Amino acid sequence: MSEPATRPSHDETPLPRLTPAQRLGMWSYRLWLLLATGLLVVALLYLQSLVGAIPAHPTTMQRGVQWAELVWLAPAPLALALWLGWFLFAETARPRPPTLSPPLHPRTGQPVRLVFRYVTRGDNQDVLRDAVASVRLALDSYETPAGPWRIEVVTERAVTLDEMAGSLRQFVVPKTYRTPEGSRFKARALTYLQTHTAPEPEDWHLYLDEESQIDSTLIAGLYRLLRQSYRQAERARLSTPRVVG
Repeated sequence: MSEPATRPSHDETPLPRLTPAQRLGMWSYRLWLLLATGLLVVALLYLQSLVGAIPAHPTTMQRGVQWAELVWLAPAPLALALWLGWFLFAETARPRPPTLSPPLHPRTGQPVRLVFRYVTRGDNQDVLRDAVASVRLALDSYETPAGPWRIEVVTERAVTLDEMAGSLRQFVVPKTYRTPEGSRFKARALTYLQTHTAPEPEDWHLYLDEESQIDSTLIAGLYRLLRQSYRQAERARLSTPRVVG
C-alpha cells in the first residue's frame, strides 16, 4: 500500500561539522586564553609586589588597608565562571546549516505557516520596524522556497508598518481593555491577541520582543525543529497499541 500523500517528509540532513581548520582555531584560542591568563596573573603579582609591600611591623592603619584590598576578590567567582565558559565552550562559527523546505502538517497535508508575533508598547517604532523588516529579508534570502508566513504585531499604540500590509496584521490593545484575571503588560496584550485571532492547524507561533531580529539560519532551524516534532509524534502514534473492540 502506498504512503498517504498527506504524510510529511522526514528526511533529515545532518548539521555541518567543524572542519579541521576550525577545530585547530578552537584549540588555538584555548591555548591563547591560558597563556594570556597566566601572563596577566604574573603581571598583577609583580605590580602588587611593587605598590603593595607591607613592612615587617605594619601599623593598624596599614593592616586595615591590607584587608580592604581584598574587596577586589568580590567579582572573582563571576570572573572565574566566565573564564571557564570561554575556555570550555570556545568554538569558531559553524558553517550555515542547510536550508530545508517547510514540512507538511501531518493531518492537513499543508505546509506549516510561521507566525511571528511581536509584542510591544509601540514606543520604539524604529526598532520595531527594523525587526519586522528582518523577517521579510530572512525569508526573501532563504535559499529554498519558504512556506507561508505572517507577522502579527500587538501593541499599545498604533505603529506605521504599511510597507508590509500584505503579510502583517496589527492589533492595537484598547486602553479600556481588561482581561478576566486583571493581567497587565505583555500578558494583557497577548490575551487580547488570543481573543482576536483564530489559528489554523498549520500555524506555528514564534513570540518575539520588538528588538528581536530574524535571519535565514533561524528559519532553517525552525523547519528542522518542526520536522523532528512531527517525526516524534508519528513514532509515538505508531508505537501506541491499538485496542480492537
